[in-house]
Amino acid sequence: MKIVGILALTLSAPNVACQDQIPDYSGTRVPDAEIAASIMREQYGTKFNANHKCWIYTSQEWGRYCMAQIKSHRIEAHDGPRLYVLAEGIPITPAGEIEKLGAHAAPGVVGAFAVSLGAAGKSTYLAASKELNFGSFGQAGAGIAKFVQLGPSDYYGWTFVSGGTWQGTTVGWHHIVAPRGKRFVDISAIPETTEDDQTHSYEIAFDTTREDQKVYPMIVTKRFTGDGKKRGAVVATFQVPFDTKTWRYQLR
Repeated sequence: MKIVGILALTLSAPNVACQDQIPDYSGTRVPDAEIAASIMREQYGTKFNANHKCWIYTSQEWGRYCMAQIKSHRIEAHDGPRLYVLAEGIPITPAGEIEKLGAHAAPGVVGAFAVSLGAAGKSTYLAASKELNFGSFGQAGAGIAKFVQLGPSDYYGWTFVSGGTWQGTTVGWHHIVAPRGKRFVDISAIPETTEDDQTHSYEIAFDTTREDQKVYPMIVTKRFTGDGKKRGAVVATFQVPFDTKTWRYQLR
């Protein structure tokens, strides 16, 4: 995974005269869709493709992507309301045609943003990353992302699985896109399916009862996915603590 274009800004906007600037959220309620669109314009520029409803973003390494806002979630945090926005990009040609099957090596692009809405009269980026690379063939897999609470102190992020199949071998990873400081990172090194073991898969959940932990422990369930009557059977269930030094979940 590569991280590009990290921003951590504090913006004050007494009015909304400039459409490329995030509005001031204090006072009246601004629709979440308008806030999300403002974030997308600020992060990815003003080149908007109306046919595909996406912003055209050029990755220095992978070329042109059609970036669309796919998820938004408003929460009431201890310090006021926040909006979390998730964007996903797929390859697009200079002629504006979506590449439904990109190059094998080309990843999909994910953007993740968390904004404090009007705290002390200001609009603040709590964390922002405009290019996180996941998956293959230009597909990140973030369209199925779930927004989850990862810790007791307003710690939230998205979980999804990405990977691919090559020459009959399937490999997948559980990704958890969450803030670390002022940027979003993948805090998971948990596989969904490994190259060396094609007959088992891993599912993840979180032990939300552990409010004594900064980040909840993960509950991992290993299932048999081979052929036969035992397909789908649980092989093992175990906890994976969150490592605050590496800021990741990882099987040991």
